[in-house]
Amino acid sequence: MSNEPSIFQQCMLLVLEQRCAGGDRKIKKDKLEVKQNGDDGRAQDKAWHASKKIFGASGEYAAITSLDTQIRTRLEVLELPAQFQRGTFAIPLKLVQQAQALVESYELDRLALIDKFCDAYEDVIDAQRAVLGPLFDITDYPVLSEIRGRFGVSYRWLALGVPEQLAEISVDLYNQQVQVQQEALAATMAEVQQGLRAALKGLIDHLLNRLSEKDEAGRVKRLHGSAVDKIVEFLDLLPAKNVTGDQELQRLAERARSIVTAVDVDTLKKPGFERAIVEKRLGEITKSIDGLLETGKVRKFGGFNLPSAEPESKAS
Repeated sequence: MSNEPSIFQQCMLLVLEQRCAGGDRKIKKDKLEVKQNGDDGRAQDKAWHASKKIFGASGEYAAITSLDTQIRTRLEVLELPAQFQRGTFAIPLKLVQQAQALVESYELDRLALIDKFCDAYEDVIDAQRAVLGPLFDITDYPVLSEIRGRFGVSYRWLALGVPEQLAEISVDLYNQQVQVQQEALAATMAEVQQGLRAALKGLIDHLLNRLSEKDEAGRVKRLHGSAVDKIVEFLDLLPAKNVTGDQELQRLAERARSIVTAVDVDTLKKPGFERAIVEKRLGEITKSIDGLLETGKVRKFGGFNLPSAEPESKAS
């Protein structure tokens, strides 16, 4: 292998676990009014799999689950384009502190939202009793003194690579796992490179699609600053995420930056020479990226042997 730092040395895994108190509950069969399907009397299959949301339209509970989604989305912006199981993020070393700050802030915000939900808990139960009628089951709802303990957040950072301790147990086993890691490394480096290229192309394509939707006067119908902001955000993070040292991608990225930051959104909304130039030059970049992208499905980020986890943070 090359003496250049590998992806194992340039990123860590952040494993984020989130627990909530509610969700869906199966509805007991004896509570269902099962409709017959046709003359043969067969029950509709989907009726037997019915469920209910025990907290219904509770705004306090929805705020917690919405925050849970938001933190995952924000971490996905920082992670490398490699597929893990839900809640696991490959974060470049240069972005670890930023990711840690996001998680710490998220924990505090979540605790505040849990307080609000607990304050409204009895009202939420009363509302669901009225809405669910005969489907209401008080055993779905723990007592207030227990509800807070149903929520929780924990996270841990893991390093990638083959544990050195394995060599003390068996040199042959250690060498075997090093070979496995080397093979996984080659595939993963290619995946990350292709993923970053595809991400830049996707952001530019999104902006070009917005620019192509025009009214009768030639003005852009829907264009918000976020379409440009997302490209700039990606470009700002790219040096830290470009762990493969993809110089061609970096060159195209800087070219894209010079194009999208040269004009403001209001200028892009109006027909004219400047917008036409932006569309033309961004189109050229996407064609260049197309030439770099490989066909085929993206491989999963697998084959890694993880060492023992660091101690978890305390649960919220």
